Amino acid sequence: MRKALTGALGLALVAIASLACSPAPEPVPPLTGGPVGPPTTATDPTSAAAATSPSAGPKLQFPNKTVNAFLKGWDAGHQMVLFQVAQSAPSQAGDTAWAPDPTDPQTHRLPLLPTATVQSPWTGCFDENTGLTPGGTPVTCTEAQLVAFLQSAPAEGLGTVKMHVDGTDHIDLVSLYYHP
Repeated sequence: MRKALTGALGLALVAIASLACSPAPEPVPPLTGGPVGPPTTATDPTSAAAATSPSAGPKLQFPNKTVNAFLKGWDAGHQMVLFQVAQSAPSQAGDTAWAPDPTDPQTHRLPLLPTATVQSPWTGCFDENTGLTPGGTPVTCTEAQLVAFLQSAPAEGLGTVKMHVDGTDHIDLVSLYYHP
């Protein structure tokens, strides 16, 4: 009987020792911004390679940058703004025209900072029927107004904005451009 207990105790100690020496499983980083859809590279923070690599952290998309972009909608599941990078293009009318940036055709998503500044040229924020603001000075809108506007996104998009992205890849400024 004593021999059986000693053998069982020895097996239990070996099992505990092997668990203690096993490396802990790698934590999976939370989903952050990045291109929407299938990942295109292993450095994409939403890719399986990035999630399993011990040294991979979220790759920042636009840290501390001002970006001109087409608003595409709102990702309610991840609470992120959907957008496509835009660049100025020649216009026959003499005003600024916008086109998708051919070097970055993907739709991106980034979170909106809760304290973000949201501006619109329309007196009713994102309602063009309310008329332009006097003197062209933009009005400050709420995050809720922006999200409602983004949720109403038609297939062709919602217009062009100037966005500023902070150092942690959160949008801290959205300013809608006026297009006559």
